[in-house]
Amino acid sequence: MDRIIPRDQDPSATDLGVDRYVLHQFQTGAVPEADKILDGLAALAEAAHIRRGHMFQDLSDDEQDQVLRDVTSEPWFGALTELVAEGYYADPGNDGNAGARSWVMIGYEHRLPEGPSGPATAEAPAEAARTRTGDAPDDIEGLRPGETAQGARSDG
Repeated sequence: MDRIIPRDQDPSATDLGVDRYVLHQFQTGAVPEADKILDGLAALAEAAHIRRGHMFQDLSDDEQDQVLRDVTSEPWFGALTELVAEGYYADPGNDGNAGARSWVMIGYEHRLPEGPSGPATAEAPAEAARTRTGDAPDDIEGLRPGETAQGARSDG
């Protein structure tokens, strides 16, 4: 997932919890292609081991990209890429986009009366991104709509 949306000046896919989003989608049966995606990932892991002599996750970013180039036109990879993008830009209440960081990144400000579960204005802190260990900062978990990590309501 981090090769689909890698970390640069902004958080990577797993930094924002996209792995949780995808897993949740698989567990709820929302992804009809789940078995094909899982089979594709297993084949990718096998190909990495055969071609490079290492597990996929142990390869360098460049080596991972080389292995991925062979599957970019595969339907399972297209479905996975779509799921990763969904999780990255989705309402944070759907297990991805921790702290609405991608919304901040693109300058999105929701104005829906019922509102999604992210902040009302693009002011979520950079600390909203998960660390590489997968932990989310304690002050981000459990925020209510319109509330920032500092606890002040941002919608007035």
